[in-house]
This record gives sequence, C-alpha cells and structure tokens, in this order.
Amino acid sequence: MKISTRMIVSTTVALVIIGTSLISLAYDFMNEATDAFLKQTEKSAYEAKEKELKNEMIIFKGQFKATYERMKKDGIEDSEIKKALKKSIRDIRFLKIKVVMFLSIHMMV
Repeated sequence: MKISTRMIVSTTVALVIIGTSLISLAYDFMNEATDAFLKQTEKSAYEAKEKELKNEMIIFKGQFKATYERMKKDGIEDSEIKKALKKSIRDIRFLKIKVVMFLSIHMMV
C-alpha cells in the first residue's frame, strides 16, 4: 500500500470509530432522557389520581355524614342506615362506570 492509501484507510477507520462512539453516546443519552420522562410522567399521573381520590373521599364522607344524620333524625335504625349507605356506594361506583363508558364510546365516534 502506498502512503496516501494508508492515510485514507486510517482516517476512515478513525472516523468510523468516532462515529460509532458518538452514536453510542447519543443512544445512551436518549435512553436516560426517555426513562426520566417516563418516570416523571408516571409520578405526576399517580399524584393527580391520588388528589382526585382524596377529593372524592371528602365529598363522599360529607354526603354519608349528611345522609346518616338525616336518617338518624328520621328515627331509622343503624342497620338500615348502613344498608342504605352501602347501596349508595354501589350506586356511585356503577354511575362512575357508566359515565366512563359513555365518554369512551362518544370519544371513539
């Protein structure tokens, strides 16, 4: 091989090694950035859901307390009040499922 051919080959090999290193570094950086983004998104989703559930529980607690006091004032027994509150919990869950199903069906259209 001539000297100029050796220089071309060695330069090409050096450029390939540098290019491969840069691609590897970029890949690692993108993986780390993607992982960080996914973790942050998951964390914020859990925090939002937790806040939503806390608000719902405050509403339910107030509703149940008002229902209990009203029914107790009407002279209804505790066992009947307990049954009524359990039924209202089931109704709330069922209504929530129906609303979610309704929204998801209409969003698909």
